[in-house]
Amino acid sequence: MTPLTWPAALLPVQQSFFVRTSTVAFRSGFTGQVQAAVGSADRWVAELTVPMGPAHGRFLEALVAGRRGEAGTALLTDCRYSGSQASPQSFDGFAAEIGTTRFDDGFGFDDGSGFFEGAGQCVVLGGVGSLLLLGGLRPGSGSALDPGDLIQTSPGRGHLVTGGALADIEGRAVYCIAPPLREPPVLGPPATEGVKILMRLVGTESGRNPTRVPWRGTLRLSFEEAL
Repeated sequence: MTPLTWPAALLPVQQSFFVRTSTVAFRSGFTGQVQAAVGSADRWVAELTVPMGPAHGRFLEALVAGRRGEAGTALLTDCRYSGSQASPQSFDGFAAEIGTTRFDDGFGFDDGSGFFEGAGQCVVLGGVGSLLLLGGLRPGSGSALDPGDLIQTSPGRGHLVTGGALADIEGRAVYCIAPPLREPPVLGPPATEGVKILMRLVGTESGRNPTRVPWRGTLRLSFEEAL
């Protein structure tokens, strides 16, 4: 079944969007000590509460029914990160794209809308596990990727940046990400806006829709990353 790109018009009134870890812990009943083991099944989890009404209630019901429960998948975007993020373009590339532009919003480039610092185009060079290697940065810079930023590494696979380091003399820097890479990242310029995660519905009763008269209600949908 072809993944559904979640319609931008169906904004949730409440949302949870986070990385669920696969850590397993054992607590001794005698000493109270805890032993923990980190697994490799960390994944994105999302819960959306979407309003239903005359405008698009039937459309939403049909959309959910068409996913056939856990058999169908959808590409979801964390709506909290729909604002400005770092541009992966070079200074010259971004300037050529926007032309002559006056910035009058009262903010500089320290509001999360800066550039990757470098002489050319920032690129993904590779990655393994929870580490991602970027190149094309200015040597000695921390670049514009901060903990909490999102980055797309391949279609349907997005990651949360959890840490980074200064770029080396070759303009390369290693970033810590979560969840870990499921497949080799696509080499080349990274995407940092509109990051989409391939997810599937949890359970078979996602279409349950308690509704008040007149037609007002909400649909609560649970998703988890499709591994």
